[in-house]
Amino acid sequence: MILLNGMRSSGKDIRANRIDRLLTNSSELSRKDEILSWYYSGNHSEAFVILDDDKCLNDLPENIKDHLVLTSSSLSLTDELAEEAITKLTQEALMH
Repeated sequence: MILLNGMRSSGKDIRANRIDRLLTNSSELSRKDEILSWYYSGNHSEAFVILDDDKCLNDLPENIKDHLVLTSSSLSLTDELAEEAITKLTQEALMH
């Protein structure tokens, strides 16, 4: 999973202040619980998107799921999904 946050939008350009990922899952949490733990830790004061192929993330609460771009484990990140991620980041960056 990749977390992109600190996004700024100016026209079509999007700049990330930080590209992050979750660290090793030493607590052996499910991916969903891992993301919830990250989210509730408060490390996301700016726009972010979650890129992941784990279908259990469909069960995330809607306010977090709105940031999810669910990729395919066989196709990975397609151009269409990349555009979806950019759209989510752009819309959220405009709100901050």
